[in-house]
Amino acid sequence: MKHFKNRLFFGLFLGIWGACSSSHIDDTAYDPPELALDEEDIQEIQEDAEALREERNQKGDTVALNDSILRSFLPTEIADFKPEGAFVGTPYGMSGSSYTNAEQTYTNGTSHIRITLDDFNGKEANLAQNVALWNREPRRETPYMVSGKFTFAPGMIGWEVYSRKKRKAELMIAVSDRVLLTIVADQQESSDFIKFIAKRMNLDALAEY
Repeated sequence: MKHFKNRLFFGLFLGIWGACSSSHIDDTAYDPPELALDEEDIQEIQEDAEALREERNQKGDTVALNDSILRSFLPTEIADFKPEGAFVGTPYGMSGSSYTNAEQTYTNGTSHIRITLDDFNGKEANLAQNVALWNREPRRETPYMVSGKFTFAPGMIGWEVYSRKKRKAELMIAVSDRVLLTIVADQQESSDFIKFIAKRMNLDALAEY
């Protein structure tokens, strides 16, 4: 699988945390900490990202996946949850870079789940710099919240946040050097169910792109 090279840190993309939107799911369960990378870290990440970009350029792989491809990796249904509303796909391309987003919301009564896949092909350095920040955030547990990094699968590191007060669970998984998975759900007792959802998705196949 095309996972991050060793010098790239695993973790979660800060910018995506507040970028996903839904009329049902409150996105204020957790405020990310203010963290910074050393110049040496940034330089190493940039060098690795440039090497990955050159490798893809030689193969002609310069465009983010079509949102229909990302959509094929989203569940058609989840237990008693059914898709709500139209699938949201957002292709973007400018100045030689591209980005694609695919998102679907699922409902079961008053409970909601939102699943998002983002492909940052052409902007790997931006993704890598942001995911590196999470590697510096220690796992925390308070009466109100649980947050921390976890190993989802070999080569895939994730970050989970559970708000006990809001009963809201969130996770993000670096599927590869270019693809990020985000799952957000309300009315949850822990992050276990959304981890189960991620396990049912064919992320190994997605990581091969």
